Amino acid sequence: MALSLDGPGSADASVSAPFEVPSGDATPAAEGPSAFERLARGLAAAVDGGDALVDRAAMGSYERMDAATLIALQAGIYRYGEAVDLCAKLVDRMASATRTVLEAGR
Repeated sequence: MALSLDGPGSADASVSAPFEVPSGDATPAAEGPSAFERLARGLAAAVDGGDALVDRAAMGSYERMDAATLIALQAGIYRYGEAVDLCAKLVDRMASATRTVLEAGR
């Protein structure tokens, strides 16, 4: 049986059961943050930056902004929306994978 985060048709990110637990001797040395941790920190930074951008835009007066500044604001808010959407998809996939693993253990 293969479990996949990308759905039933994907074979790239699949993990086969049964899972093997590594022995205590084979623990990898902590060389830095994992790829997932870097992804999560990058998403958190993008969302925090978007929050700050929206806060600054809400306090500013739009009459004094030129067209280039308004376009830059629009692009920044779009990137913020994309980061929030990506976070929502990530949480949904993680919840779905957790549900699949828990149901398989019944």
